[in-house]
Amino acid sequence: LPRRGGAFSYSHSALPLEVSVGRYCSIAVGMTVMGNAHPHEWISTSPFSYGSWRNHGNIIAAVRDAGLEGRWEALKANRHKAFPVIGNDVWIGQEVLLGRGITVGDGAVIGARSLVLHDVEPFTVVVGSPARAKRLRFPERLVQRIQALRWWNYHFTEFRGFRFDQPEAFLDQLEEAIARGLQPYRPEPLRAADLLAAAG
Repeated sequence: LPRRGGAFSYSHSALPLEVSVGRYCSIAVGMTVMGNAHPHEWISTSPFSYGSWRNHGNIIAAVRDAGLEGRWEALKANRHKAFPVIGNDVWIGQEVLLGRGITVGDGAVIGARSLVLHDVEPFTVVVGSPARAKRLRFPERLVQRIQALRWWNYHFTEFRGFRFDQPEAFLDQLEEAIARGLQPYRPEPLRAADLLAAAG
């Protein structure tokens, strides 16, 4: 998983390291992230005009000779949006294309082959190209309760006997467990030395 890969998440897609993924996410095959935007409203859509010249060795020298590096660094900052941030318990279907600079809220579901160009609100099901909201997964009252309890902060082994098929009952059980002293899951960070020792 990418740079911030949440516990208990899986991905059948190769994601850029810069993508942030929360806990308990399910990512299907073929999910990709858009590249940088080309300025189609400018005189040229070529990278020479907006700062991606480092990827085009044949014009690096010309950029330096013209003294344009500083100017293009400023333009580059405006054209290159951040990578997506994916919340907790998000399900992303096959061949979804995510735009840059978006946030996918906790509990969201993105249908297969959707083109997501804008933020996805928590617990919202979106589908289509471009993706549009179809419905909430749960009633608003229940969504608020889930967001308050944040069940994904706990290890799934603590949920033995919980009613996964009945969200309200599950939350009742979680509240009882927290009242009895259940603590959030805080894993130790994985280090390179740990991987080498395991490969040992």
